[in-house]
Amino acid sequence: MNQPDMQAAPTAHDIRAAFERIESDALKRESAFERRALRNYLLHTLLAVTRRHDELFEFDTAAQEPDYVFFDTGQRVQGRQAITAFHREQAANNASLCAPVDQRVAMGAWGFAAEATMYQYLPDGTLHRTPSALVWRCDDKGRMKSLRFYPAAKHDTVRLSGTPVTTAELAAELAPLVERLRQMK
Repeated sequence: MNQPDMQAAPTAHDIRAAFERIESDALKRESAFERRALRNYLLHTLLAVTRRHDELFEFDTAAQEPDYVFFDTGQRVQGRQAITAFHREQAANNASLCAPVDQRVAMGAWGFAAEATMYQYLPDGTLHRTPSALVWRCDDKGRMKSLRFYPAAKHDTVRLSGTPVTTAELAAELAPLVERLRQMK
């Protein structure tokens, strides 16, 4: 059996830098719709990653009845209450932290599509790197109507050297970015 390659664990700073690249992209957009759509996606994702589930819909990031569809599992989660419950359940089950890096975005009048490498930390000290695509469909205010997630069939497994970032460390590192995004128009 092949052992996974060793890699230094990405730090909270590394993950913040990845999110800040998306923020920078949003700020460069001339279209107010594109800025709002990227801001809403980023804020929604940050709140989910940092386990701030009760705040997911406080900042007008989603339409009234959004839904998630995960094409690897066929799971569909519909509505604000169900999405919040989904994230709470992930946290209660100690589901691994997952964060996008190396993201590329293509905007349209309907929202955007993105390619990213998702980093998923597992309790056994490994990291899965999964090439993924997602589609964020928006209403006319740039709020999420639906999120479609398409992970690649294969992923790399990497044994981490060092300590993986914790949710608490990441929440502290990302708090200033969350606050900036809340103010962004």
